[in-house]
Amino acid sequence: MPVILLQSIRAKLMLITAGTSAVALLLAGVVIVLAGYFETRNALVRDMTVRADLLASSTTAALTFDDERAATEALAHLHVVEQIRVGALYRQDGSLLASYQRLGMPLDLIPSTASAEGVHFDDDWVTVIRPVTLDGTRVGTALIRSDVSLLREWLWKSGSTVAAAALLSMLVGFVAAMRLQRSVSEPLLALEKVARSVSEKRDYTVRAHQKSEGEVATLVEAFNSMLDQIQIRDRQLEAHQAHLEEQVAARTVELTATNLKLQREIDERMQAETALKQSQEQLLQSQKMEAVGKLAGGIAHEFNNLLQMIKGYCYFLLPELAKQESLRKDVEGIEQSADRAAALTSQLLAFSRRQVILPRILDLNAIVMEQHRLLARLIGVDIELVVDLAPELLRVKADPTQIGQVLLNLVNNARDAMPNGGVLTITTANRVLQENGDEEYPEIPCGVYAMLAVRDTGCGMSPEVAERIFEPFFTTKEVGKGTGLGLSMVYGLIAQSGGHIRVVSRPGQGTLMTILLPAVAQNLEAAGSSPPPAGPLTGTETILIAEDEPAVRKLLQAALGAKGYRVLQAENGQAALRVCRDHAGPIHLAVVDLVMPEMGGRELARKLVLRYPNLKILYMSGYTDQPLDLEELPDSRKAFLLKPFASEDLLRILRDLLDEA
Repeated sequence: MPVILLQSIRAKLMLITAGTSAVALLLAGVVIVLAGYFETRNALVRDMTVRADLLASSTTAALTFDDERAATEALAHLHVVEQIRVGALYRQDGSLLASYQRLGMPLDLIPSTASAEGVHFDDDWVTVIRPVTLDGTRVGTALIRSDVSLLREWLWKSGSTVAAAALLSMLVGFVAAMRLQRSVSEPLLALEKVARSVSEKRDYTVRAHQKSEGEVATLVEAFNSMLDQIQIRDRQLEAHQAHLEEQVAARTVELTATNLKLQREIDERMQAETALKQSQEQLLQSQKMEAVGKLAGGIAHEFNNLLQMIKGYCYFLLPELAKQESLRKDVEGIEQSADRAAALTSQLLAFSRRQVILPRILDLNAIVMEQHRLLARLIGVDIELVVDLAPELLRVKADPTQIGQVLLNLVNNARDAMPNGGVLTITTANRVLQENGDEEYPEIPCGVYAMLAVRDTGCGMSPEVAERIFEPFFTTKEVGKGTGLGLSMVYGLIAQSGGHIRVVSRPGQGTLMTILLPAVAQNLEAAGSSPPPAGPLTGTETILIAEDEPAVRKLLQAALGAKGYRVLQAENGQAALRVCRDHAGPIHLAVVDLVMPEMGGRELARKLVLRYPNLKILYMSGYTDQPLDLEELPDSRKAFLLKPFASEDLLRILRDLLDEA
């Protein structure tokens, strides 16, 4: 048994009072010392972090262009801060670019490679490592290091002061405890004697006499009150038992009602599970379409690069075969086949929503009216064409050429559905879908839309066929009369423009195709076109080509080199920056692929115009993940080419850009 339990209440009170006072002051001192230590340490870390961030922001250009001299000059400014002993800058790959050390510091304090970011403490040093970024891309690492001698000195002085205060408090507490125990222990001993008598004799009529005031008096009153409560305990227990029986009866009624409610909830849950199953089936169908779209987009992307190489080699062969008519016609046939394949890949990209589009603000009524004569000739004389256009139709943002293709495909399918003639109706209107759901379009988000609808009175479709009409290569036409890509292209183009398409059809009752495109509150944009240049397509300027496909890059270099241009080439964005750093002269124009590994065309263009403010950009791509708005691309002196393109188009657009003021 511990010795303190064998002591009297007087001795216990003295020990507790003195010990509590000493421990409390000691703990308070320790807390104060630790708080001060961590506050001092955090202040040092904050100061070092701020200085490291300042060093990182001032050395972005030096690290981007691997300028050791500029980095060394930036590090030299650290000598004004006395506690900083060492500083260093590291390249993106972690190698050391430049370093700084205060006089008398050993060389081994500077690591040869960059370490993990953050704040690091060891026995003698605190090290802060921060990243150096440009436009969100890390270009290097900054490091500064300081010693911790000030922290140690402060901790030693504070600890000594706390120890002295703790000893003094123990002495004062012991003296105070001796005086306190006399005024507290005697009333408590008297109360203990009365409690023993009640316990031994079971006499609950005995009461303790109050001879003092304060907390002890309160304790005596509580003891006497406890005896009063014991006397009435039996009566209270009887009353509680009766009340408990009443509660059990009431609870039984509540449980019966709860069981009925639970049964209703089970029925509702079964209905919800049925609805969830239907939603899951719709989700699986959507995921299947998305997977097929990704596959189609990947195939089309590779095909566009192959077709670009075929067209490029045809460009070089045709002049050489000018006098060999049969061979020249063969090469022209190859080029025409490549163009047909390009059209097919364009349909695949449209379905996969990766086709490059150039959207602008347009009026759907104008698109319908522009194609009215062509559509009338397409459907023939045995089909009546009815056009019903809304007078104040809202504007939309989309690619006008591709919206025309969508309309042409829908009309073509409607014509095939009416081999014996009928009525084809094209309608436009404004639609406002409410937030709480629209009965006619429940699956489409709420908002304001411009509607384009094509209705026919043809043979219609079964529900099984209607569910699959947007799948690529699915067709109900005879072999040789359709590829099965028309409606899949329509689906992809509308989805890529942010719109929705809905089909309603029944066998023998015709088909209604409804397209909803989000409305925009902007003015119409002119299509705009520039006449071809009258001058030659040759030049002597320096041109940078950034293209990840080696064969395409080789063809572009050959085509430009044959016209007198000086060509620099790179396989990706990082390589292009290195080529620019090693090239001493000016670069007049950059031909940049939008989709490249490591660094895409947009990011590369932003960095190039920082180095060459007058640089002109020619973007090219065979596909993109999002609709392309030319105005959103970096720099104002720019143009765009869609793969596969003819070499003459490349040379013409390139010459246009170079000749601009």
